[in-house]
Amino acid sequence: MTTKVAEAGERVRDLVCGMAIELSDDAHLHSKRWRGRTYFFCSADCARKFGAAPE
Repeated sequence: MTTKVAEAGERVRDLVCGMAIELSDDAHLHSKRWRGRTYFFCSADCARKFGAAPE
């Protein structure tokens, strides 16, 4: 099984607030790994909320 890795310049959606995020080299600052996938967030607050209840 091949998993696509998000690249700089790609747009993803914040799962908490729904904001579209353009990934950059520092996108890892607001990211969480869960069940083998990396999720990106617009802010530390959204990342924290996801971390508290990822399902």
